[in-house]
Amino acid sequence: MARIVINPKVFEDSRDAKCVAYNEALRVVMEEMSFDPVAEPTDEQREFFSDTAYSEDEQALRRTILARICVFDDSVKNPTDEQLQEAVEFLEDVMRAGVPQTPEEQSVVQRAHDMLAKVVSSSRPAGGSPAAGGEPPSPGSATEAREPGATAGAPEPEGLSEPPASAEGSAEA
Repeated sequence: MARIVINPKVFEDSRDAKCVAYNEALRVVMEEMSFDPVAEPTDEQREFFSDTAYSEDEQALRRTILARICVFDDSVKNPTDEQLQEAVEFLEDVMRAGVPQTPEEQSVVQRAHDMLAKVVSSSRPAGGSPAAGGEPPSPGSATEAREPGATAGAPEPEGLSEPPASAEGSAEA
């Protein structure tokens, strides 16, 4: 089992600490599930991470971008529709796999999923296609590469609704 170590500086605000903890947990889950994001980072995102270890590791870069999108970390500027869709699909896979075990974890993952799903659905043209112009997803895109239910057979989450008060709020980056 992986261990998450959080920089003590983020403990000045408990919301920041939780955001960092969930972000790191999602990256660990991606590794354990062998989940490799396929959505291409933007030039702006690559520039932001250019002075980090992520600039030398494409898989780690894509995973950190996806995890940060999932926790609404505003350090990931202008996520693409494909990245947002992939975040929704990843959170669905996480829930199907039964990864969130406590009610708080389930609530946080469900709420993040629901909020991202609203963003994705509001960016789609009439007809519901996530691809620009209503075209089918391009080969290798997040939607094309990963069918919904990729972890079929995992239990469906139950009773996921509003998060507890401690999970409310957003973290400032």
